[in-house]
Order: sequence, then C-alpha cells, then structure tokens
Amino acid sequence: MGKWENPPGDEFRLTVCIIDAFPYAGKPKLCTFTPYAGTFITPLSHTPITPLKKIVILGPESTGKSTLCRKLAQQYDTVWCPEYARTYLEQNGMNYNRQDLLLIAQGQLALEAWMAEEAKPPFFFVDTDMYVMKVWFEVVFGDCPPWILKQAAAQRADLYLLCNTDLPWVPDGLREYPDPAARERLFCMYKDILVNDGTPWALVSGTEEERLASAVSAIEERFGKEEEGE
Repeated sequence: MGKWENPPGDEFRLTVCIIDAFPYAGKPKLCTFTPYAGTFITPLSHTPITPLKKIVILGPESTGKSTLCRKLAQQYDTVWCPEYARTYLEQNGMNYNRQDLLLIAQGQLALEAWMAEEAKPPFFFVDTDMYVMKVWFEVVFGDCPPWILKQAAAQRADLYLLCNTDLPWVPDGLREYPDPAARERLFCMYKDILVNDGTPWALVSGTEEERLASAVSAIEERFGKEEEGE
C-alpha cells in the first residue's frame, strides 16, 4: 500500500497507493506527502468543490470500519479515506512510541485532506479521525498530548457512525485487543466521546450487510434520501 523514502533531513516521505478508496476509478491513485509536516510534497491541482458532508466511522479494531467505509463509498459513488495507521505500522512495525503516534496522526490529517479533494459531493467517508488517536494515546500511554486534543477539538464531522463489537475479532498482525472486555472498554470510550461531542451519531451493528443497511438508514434520516446518488 505504501513505500517509505528517506529524503535529506529528519522528515519521512510516504507514497501511498490507494486503490479501493476510489470505487469509481479504474486505476490506482498515488499520493505523496510529508506526514511530519502535514503537507503534501506533490499535491494535485483541483478546483474547489461544494462543501462535503463528512461521515466518520469509529469503533474498536476489527469492527468492520474499513469494510463499511468502502461499501458506503460505493453506495454513494464517492471516495473514502483509509486509516493511515495501517500503512505506517505495516512499514515500521508494531514497536511504536509516542512520536510514532504523532506521525500517524499528522499523516491521517494529510491523507484525509488529499482524499477530500477527490471526493464527489455530497458525501465523503472517513475511516477513523483524531478521536481514535486520542483514545489510542490514553489507552497505551495513559494521557494525550495537547496537540492531539487541539486537533480533535478543531475537526469537523456531519455524522458519526459507531461500529459495535458484535463482529468477531480477527487477528491480522496489527490488532492488539482480542479480549472482549478490552473491546467493550474501547467501545464505551468512543461512545462517551460521541455523546459529549454533540455531533449526530448512530450505532451500526450486525453482519456486514446489516451494518451497511443501518448506515444508509442513518444517512438518509440525517440528510434525506434525495442525497443518494447525486
């Protein structure tokens, strides 16, 4: 999915090949940016588009977030933003520290900004946001850096979809919390965040098909059926 390069200096550069995030495109897309700086090295040129309705999918690991994002993007003929952490950890391993999580957060913001330019109105789907980084820091390191808190407070979403833990945990080399109690704890942390955030949110549960149907229903209830397929 990505290739790390080490240019002169202390920053890292990642070229990300995003394939299934573009359901309407027939070829891979390449995005090169500097996660540390949060800016693009080779940005694409785009005409400003109509403001998007951003829908963010949250939930513990192995709850179908990426699958749901991909299916929703296909449903509404747009793109979705993958989770940058997966690419970073695949390239750098699981022995991460606080600085790694900051780089992941900066990379996620940069990738989201780039993918938003590729999205077709009215919807843009995002797999995780800064709330995930907040919970990640708190669970692993016991606190959260002010920079992450600031980014979480500044981010905007029009709807959150919270994935329930009723899908089985599937190991993939990157997931860390198979214990049901830990999964439930993480779920409750995300739920508490959304309850206090004030942004509309909906719970999605069941099989992959039931999750998609529930998500579409929540989107239609929030924005109206007329948005579909526009």
